[in-house]
Amino acid sequence: YLLVAGNPLKASRGDPQTSFGFGPDGYQHSAYWSNGNFTGFGHALMVNQLTILPVDTPAGTGPRFDPETAGTDTDVLGQQLRPEQEAKIEWLEVRRKGNAPVRFMLGSMGEPLATLRACTDEMITRWGLDLTAHRSLTRAAAPASNPGEWMSVRDYPLQLVRDRKVGLVQFRLTVGEDGMPTGCHIQRSTRPAEFDEAVCKGLMRRARFTPALDAHGQPITSYWRSAVSFDIAGW
Repeated sequence: YLLVAGNPLKASRGDPQTSFGFGPDGYQHSAYWSNGNFTGFGHALMVNQLTILPVDTPAGTGPRFDPETAGTDTDVLGQQLRPEQEAKIEWLEVRRKGNAPVRFMLGSMGEPLATLRACTDEMITRWGLDLTAHRSLTRAAAPASNPGEWMSVRDYPLQLVRDRKVGLVQFRLTVGEDGMPTGCHIQRSTRPAEFDEAVCKGLMRRARFTPALDAHGQPITSYWRSAVSFDIAGW
């Protein structure tokens, strides 16, 4: 999840194409984004599901597990990423048609990503999941149907439509061994709380997954994270 803000990111007229790239040799791609305003910084762009390094694994193949490198590399969408690759990433560039590129100088991403992995390990443990098993997954929990169909305009709280309220809700679902969601947890939300309630109600009713598999190919309880944007113009 990425939030970048600053008046240089303000869109020109129309709906310009936007691309995000990590450099010098990182992931360069277009992504779905939402507009916003970040207090003190001006215009903001919010983006979900960015990756820092290029991913070559064909879609749908799932993560690979290499017992010789488990715990030393980062597995992103099936690609083993080495710490030295991460350390070479030093900037993020946002390009919008009709605007000058905006570059954020990050410094080496090696240490921040190592810290982020340690934090993620701690969170998985706090969530009551098996950390050792998650370090050696042969398949991560994945949607069994189109997530875009799990929520619809009917889930937009009517009073918030009338009030023209918009919001972004980041959530985590606990996914059981049978691929059914067993819990919904709001990780971050712009509120009102009615958005949170609508997300969990809709996802618990409609979300279905192929379960995560451990190193032996056996289903285990895991998790899946994403976000729902409530935007009156887009519903």
